[in-house]
Amino acid sequence: MAGLHFRIAQAFRSPAEQMALWIKGRDIAGQIIHPREVVTMARPGRSWHEYGLAYDVVLVAPNGIVSWDIAMDGDLDGIRDWQEVGVAGEKVGLEWGGRWIKFRDMPHFQLTRGLTYEVAATMVAGGRKIPGDYFA
Repeated sequence: MAGLHFRIAQAFRSPAEQMALWIKGRDIAGQIIHPREVVTMARPGRSWHEYGLAYDVVLVAPNGIVSWDIAMDGDLDGIRDWQEVGVAGEKVGLEWGGRWIKFRDMPHFQLTRGLTYEVAATMVAGGRKIPGDYFA
């Protein structure tokens, strides 16, 4: 993984930001009409980004250009960079969206440790944040 570079592209999202991403590729009723335009499968309230427990990364190519190319091997070690980034995240206890079956989300990482959306919503009600020691 030496020589591999990435950066956080997005972390917290408001419900309005999540809605703007969720509607991409869908009609007004939420039905997928343009599958290649779909960005997320998570409706507002059902994204860990809204609770500060998820982030997306982007690869940075050797020339400094950001890339979402799933075939990229910028460090020329014979292993796709997304695979290396995903495994590194998993090693520190994060769930990696690159392992998901129905909607593979290579840039996505989250730390929920069994927390449910319902409990998270209660914890952040009124503008509070999920306590840092919740996951200790």
